[in-house]
Amino acid sequence: MRILFINHTFPGDLGPLLAAFAAQPGHEILFASCRGRRDFSVPGVRHVVLSPSRSRRLAGDGAGTVLDRAVETGRQALQAFRLLRQSGFVPDMVLLSSALEQGLFLRDAFPDTFAVCFAEGLPSDGLAADGRGLVRHLLQCRQMRQSDLVIRLAAEAESRDLEQRGAVTLPYPVDTDYFAPAGDGACRRAEGDGQVLCAVRDAADAGRLLRLAENLLDQRPECRLTLLCESATGRERLAALATALPPGVSMPERLSLRAYRDLLRTAAVITAPEASCLSAPVLLEAMSCGVVPVLAGDAAGWPLLRAGGGCLWCHAALLVPTLAAALGRPQELARLSRAARATVVRHFRRQDVIPGHLALLHAVRTAWLRKKQDGTTA
Repeated sequence: MRILFINHTFPGDLGPLLAAFAAQPGHEILFASCRGRRDFSVPGVRHVVLSPSRSRRLAGDGAGTVLDRAVETGRQALQAFRLLRQSGFVPDMVLLSSALEQGLFLRDAFPDTFAVCFAEGLPSDGLAADGRGLVRHLLQCRQMRQSDLVIRLAAEAESRDLEQRGAVTLPYPVDTDYFAPAGDGACRRAEGDGQVLCAVRDAADAGRLLRLAENLLDQRPECRLTLLCESATGRERLAALATALPPGVSMPERLSLRAYRDLLRTAAVITAPEASCLSAPVLLEAMSCGVVPVLAGDAAGWPLLRAGGGCLWCHAALLVPTLAAALGRPQELARLSRAARATVVRHFRRQDVIPGHLALLHAVRTAWLRKKQDGTTA
């Protein structure tokens, strides 16, 4: 089978699935990314980098400009896909990240290909003043509409966004062997004044993240805080808001995978303004290192992280007092740390969940082919 991956980075969150397909015989795999290390490779996989829009007339962050830039980038990618088709590579399956400009006109190049979209956890509210966020959300909605299967790799049971209610939710695969191999003392941080990791996924939550950090410092001025925002736009906004960070607060730039892992291994607690502000990768990879999540939100939507899952849940108004109290109970944190790691190993370990992901993809594609051959595909 010919398989085309399209993602922000190479290999990024689709890496475990890429490695699993590459290990199966008989596949020809091409991975197209917006960026990625050119000195890194996966055996049996060809990698190409798709160029972003370089138009000087499309500078700025307004929604109209961002949308124009996305359309131009999508057209450039379409030309690349058409050249790929002319070269004889017509994929049987395409797997792509949803909020990606490069996939905007995918169906123009490959109208008859089985397309799988991996939905990103994008907020659907608070977008009126966020041009980039609005366009990413619109791109995701379009991508989900033109795909044959939509998948969410997540830690919770379902998305809060109505647009994603039709998606199939699968457990996010965590490389526990890399982040915290068994027996390496991953749960050692509960002693002493462990570091607190305050993290969000998107720029829209940067202001709330900073207020959370300030309120926690008011109650626990001795604690060490690290502010982490996954998106480049979010880091820029956070830096603009936090012009003068108090002592004990750090805000790293974009981290290498090793530096990111080292950061998780030094943290005792991870938190966010709301549980939904955290992405599944950051939350679960932190838990695999024994970091205890202290989360505000509805625990009912996170069945695997509720009772016994190694998390502390509370109402949003009680988040800061709950954090402050937890930091003063190192023995309780040690117990939760062990439970957090055990939850990830039991439910999200990459070697255990990826076979199920592969089986689902093959089964759904087989059913799609059968309907197509019978002339019943819409």
